Amino acid sequence: MTDIVERFERTDHAAGDDPSERLAFFYVERELLEHVDWSRFPMSSEQKNMRDLLMQITRRELMGWWKDALKRCVQKAEASDANHAVIAFHPTIYAARRSEQYSTVGWVTASGILPDVHRVVLLIDDVFDMWERLGEHEHDLFHHSEWLRRRLEAQGIVDLIDMSSGTASPIAGKRETFDRLVLDSSQAILGRLLSWRHLDMVEAESLSSALGAPLTTLGVKHPLSALRRLLDQTVSVTAYLSHPISRPRRSRVSGEEWPPVVEISNGLSAKFADSKVVLVCPTAIDEFRLARPTEVEDLYSRSFQLSDRWPLLVSQDDAISALSPPSSRLTHIPIDQSQVNPPRGAIARSLETEIYAEVPFRDHYLVAHTDSFFVFRPLYEEGKFSGGVGAEISHWRQLADYEPSRRALFVHTMDDVRLAISGFEAMFRAEHVRNIMRMYLRSRGVDVDVIEQLLVGARLKAEMLDADSPAGAVTEKLIEDSLRRAAEVIFFGGLTALSESVDDPRVGVAISTQNSPSHAEIREYSIFLQGGQRDEAARTKYLRQIEELLQMPLESWAALRLV
Repeated sequence: MTDIVERFERTDHAAGDDPSERLAFFYVERELLEHVDWSRFPMSSEQKNMRDLLMQITRRELMGWWKDALKRCVQKAEASDANHAVIAFHPTIYAARRSEQYSTVGWVTASGILPDVHRVVLLIDDVFDMWERLGEHEHDLFHHSEWLRRRLEAQGIVDLIDMSSGTASPIAGKRETFDRLVLDSSQAILGRLLSWRHLDMVEAESLSSALGAPLTTLGVKHPLSALRRLLDQTVSVTAYLSHPISRPRRSRVSGEEWPPVVEISNGLSAKFADSKVVLVCPTAIDEFRLARPTEVEDLYSRSFQLSDRWPLLVSQDDAISALSPPSSRLTHIPIDQSQVNPPRGAIARSLETEIYAEVPFRDHYLVAHTDSFFVFRPLYEEGKFSGGVGAEISHWRQLADYEPSRRALFVHTMDDVRLAISGFEAMFRAEHVRNIMRMYLRSRGVDVDVIEQLLVGARLKAEMLDADSPAGAVTEKLIEDSLRRAAEVIFFGGLTALSESVDDPRVGVAISTQNSPSHAEIREYSIFLQGGQRDEAARTKYLRQIEELLQMPLESWAALRLV
């Protein structure tokens, strides 16, 4: 947090802008440390930080000091001439001395001193990179050698490792035991960090609810510009980006380069920010990085190391946190992580299971705490929705039932739709087409018995229509319209997995003219996600694109399904 706050402060001061246009940060933990009576504690200047302070004080003392620091920050914010004040703090605090964890959110809400809050923003990171920051140096919270030593001492078995050099190393004849202890402790530390981040997310949600302010969660590998636009209120709309992940990753795991769709998907965040929508990208966090089993049929035949991370959304310098590149290691104690054997594989599999269990919570949390839902190329490579994307769509549907302002936009390419068409033809048979035609004809005032005659091939006659029906003068065109309606519903459902929402103005579907959306298309998509309507011209264009792929009118395609 400190590096992000200081980075904003340096940038604003260097720019020399009008102070009223700057973001003013008031960092509660920094304020607390500046008012500690350090003469009470025998510490060096390097130890005057939250980590070491928490080793010296009780929970009650911390609560009082923290609440006082919050009060001072709020007073300074109210007195500031800056147009946008940001109160920064950690939603939970970890004290290593007794492995205690404190929630600051209750202290915030109980204080009752926060002014009107525009937005709550939670920043999160990959668990591997969290460990780099919190375990890189001696005496850090999760310094690997110290953590392992403390745990073994607590169990009375410290003689299993050699700490004479300050870094854990094996004693004679215990290499394999040592290596397993290292891997086991790596899993324990990473599991603790996963739990810590999970708690932060739960607490941030509670804070958002208590303050009546929207919550946005950003991985710190998002563009810094996206965070700035949220904080200075340049942007007020957020959208979750659902895009191909597992399929491109499989290509990479098989030894290929990352496919072009990865770079295109990553570039959407910056493009949408320029059009006043902040995309929340799930791949700003990437923890599906454990090396795969060497044998498909044996999940435990694997090493204990990391594979490539999903490419960064933006360069490290342009990301929210620019401290260090993504971690490339699963343990901070040197061992040969490439060895493959069942005991190591069992630990790797156990860690992987913890990570898998966390992913649905995290991704669906992001879906729930964004305003809109942007689905980009969900049919990529296979012409059908993946299970993960399907689950996100279902979640959005449930949310939209209770929150009418939510939007969903599905964007495909011509190649992806072409790939999907054969699947549609196999999936949607004659009876499906007839059911849609039935509903359409009934809505036009046609009697149920007459509809059944028409659907088995009887010729439409004027007397078949209700006398007072506004469609009373319609003849063969009514059947043609019902066939076209059937095709429209089928394609809408196939391209959105939301066939029941075909007439819902909150759900849009578009086919991009190229693999990477143009600036004009991005503007069009952004307007819709912000609450604008997709006009008839956009709908007409989309239907014409489908007919171009089919090489026939929609009604002709539907009629063929009846044969």
